[in-house]
Amino acid sequence: MESVVHQFPCLHRTRPFHCNNRKRNHFKKWLPLSACLACLIFGIKKLVFTGAIYEKEAEVNEMKYNVEVDFERLLYYVQHPKTLCYTALSLGGSKDANNRTDGDKIICQDQAVPLRPPCLVYSFGGNDEWSFEEEIVNFGCEVYTFDPSLKMGHHQHKPNIWFYAFGISNFNENKFLQKEMKSWRMRTLDAIMEFLGHENRTIDVLKMDIEGDEWNVFEDMLEKNSFKKINHLCVEVHLHSGEWSRKLHILRKLEDDGQMRFFSSRKNLVTNPKSVPGLKNRTEQLFYELAWFRDS
Repeated sequence: MESVVHQFPCLHRTRPFHCNNRKRNHFKKWLPLSACLACLIFGIKKLVFTGAIYEKEAEVNEMKYNVEVDFERLLYYVQHPKTLCYTALSLGGSKDANNRTDGDKIICQDQAVPLRPPCLVYSFGGNDEWSFEEEIVNFGCEVYTFDPSLKMGHHQHKPNIWFYAFGISNFNENKFLQKEMKSWRMRTLDAIMEFLGHENRTIDVLKMDIEGDEWNVFEDMLEKNSFKKINHLCVEVHLHSGEWSRKLHILRKLEDDGQMRFFSSRKNLVTNPKSVPGLKNRTEQLFYELAWFRDS
């Protein structure tokens, strides 16, 4: 009689020797593949992580590039007036210990509306320096100067020169200064003209040196179409707070929408060059005296 050998399956409770050996061989067979799979997963994770770092670095470099490009465009615009003036008149200014002039303003006399009585002049941010006001008044102008930082009230400085303790801004309210523990009375150009009864007059010369607030004032005046009331504009612009593309956009709108002709640009010779925000190891002169006129 032929003997029959039963091949029992490798059940959970029945573990013959040949079953254990089969599992061991099965494990050995898949071990290298598992190791390769683990390496692959690790490599993919590392690649993704490294790729994210490179992508972030690329974004940062692109931002730095864009900031530098925006600054270069603004600087080029500020340094290169588009309009020629053949008869430019310098008014006011005083010399420091190094014989450098500060505080003077440039007026174009050949293409713009000439200064003649009863011309109207607004001067914002005098800092108690009156050379510009005291010279331009000789053209027969009424001169109004405004500065909330000075410790004096409204008064008449000299014949046809008046002082008001207002500051020009894009809002009509008092501005509290925490450091000085005092408030400044800030008003828009329209509000100031209405207060003085000049709402139906043209400002022959508007002069501003307001330490960086000129950008908000420009935007407010553009929105209200206030430049149609101005014949000459003389402003010290401050580029030290960044926002290059915004500032370039505003300056272009002064010409395009405000119809002001940009004819004069001078570096502030008294203020030292400063670090350019957002650009490492870059130092430039960031204060410029700019001047515009309206076509006559």
